[in-house]
Amino acid sequence: MNKGITFLTNLILIVILIGLTSVTNDRQSVQENRLKEIKIIKSNNNFVNRSQLLDFLEFNNIQLDMLISDSYSNYKLEKLVESHPAIKNVDVFSNQKGEIKIRVQQKKAIARVKSSTDDYFLDEYGLEMLKPDNCTQQLIVFTGDISNNDHKEIFSLINTIKLSEFWSAQITQVHFEDDDVILIPRVGNQKIKVGNLRNIYEKLDKLYHFYKVVIPTKGWEFYKEINLKYNNQIVCTKK
Repeated sequence: MNKGITFLTNLILIVILIGLTSVTNDRQSVQENRLKEIKIIKSNNNFVNRSQLLDFLEFNNIQLDMLISDSYSNYKLEKLVESHPAIKNVDVFSNQKGEIKIRVQQKKAIARVKSSTDDYFLDEYGLEMLKPDNCTQQLIVFTGDISNNDHKEIFSLINTIKLSEFWSAQITQVHFEDDDVILIPRVGNQKIKVGNLRNIYEKLDKLYHFYKVVIPTKGWEFYKEINLKYNNQIVCTKK
């Protein structure tokens, strides 16, 4: 008799537990959510702000204060926000109260490309990201006849320049002209022709030694062109 009562009691408790769980799930599935916080980690660029992010979500038919819990997932929301061209990484958190928190990490721009047909940035992976708007960071500008096929070499050149404080300060522009690449320096108004960007580290090293040995005697304004295209020599043209 006691075993029967115990079994019946346990069965009732299980039924009640299942019922409560079902009610809780039903409530959560129809629960309206609200945006608790958007945290955008600051960067040198600050391409996107809270208002722009909300506009982006609204453009994609997402209004965070009107979402029903069973109509979205944190993962889907993360992937949507990450599709913004200025955003690198996103974390979305939500709790049982329906409060949503979004943490955003922005991409980093390493160069600006102003080709004959377009104007955009390259991100830290060497990929095209977006057109300039409110970026205030000083970046090396790549101009001229540039196509997507040149992005890999541009990315490699940027990484080479970043290895040196001197070149990071000295090179302000890189111009693509026919089959030639021309470096535009900050100090001195001469054109520096390097041909293609292969072996660019060695070419910059050769130019650095030229700066150390020749420029102190001739001065920064003595030459109008420095040509590094040829192996083991530097060809200069006087003004």
